[in-house]
Amino acid sequence: MNELIANLRRLFDQARREFEERIGAELARSDRAKFMLGGIGLVLVLSLTIAIASAADRTKREYRTAQIAYERLKTQVETGSWAERRAQSQAVKLTLEERFWLANTPGLAEAGFERWIRDRLTRYKTEPQSISVRRVAISPQTNDKQSHDPLANVERMTAKIMMPFTQESLIGFLDDIAESERVVVVDRLIVRAARNARTEIDVSTFYRAPDKGR
Repeated sequence: MNELIANLRRLFDQARREFEERIGAELARSDRAKFMLGGIGLVLVLSLTIAIASAADRTKREYRTAQIAYERLKTQVETGSWAERRAQSQAVKLTLEERFWLANTPGLAEAGFERWIRDRLTRYKTEPQSISVRRVAISPQTNDKQSHDPLANVERMTAKIMMPFTQESLIGFLDDIAESERVVVVDRLIVRAARNARTEIDVSTFYRAPDKGR
């Protein structure tokens, strides 16, 4: 009887130890999981805090930049420099408009531009092989009568010229373009060296077409 009781006690003690060991291991694993989750949460909180701080700093910088620009513009308006700059812009605009190509009709404008080119080349004893002129509107055409686009009737005339190449004629022609009373610019210049060397040059000017509404 005593031996049976002793055996039962040993079995009970063994079962209790196994139970305690198993529960302890589960608790240890649970603590590690809690620690890992806590670490991940801490990293997420820190990342979110840094992102919010960075966004706040960027917003502050943009606000300061906008405030400085506003104060500068306000100072220009209050001191009258804005009106002065507007007057200067108007003067530049009028000067440029006076240098537009003048003609009563688009056809006359094209013919006059081509004649101007031929006259300059004739000075340097150069006969162009071909000259083709085309016009392109500067601003897109709209039906909005309330819009006040200053370039609404301005067209760009471009002459594509092919001519024999000589150094004297090309330099002289470019000098005439630079010193022209009208706005004349060189868009493209190609010199092809060969037995019959030739020059390909695109020259543009600006023409204000008559107002169709008049």
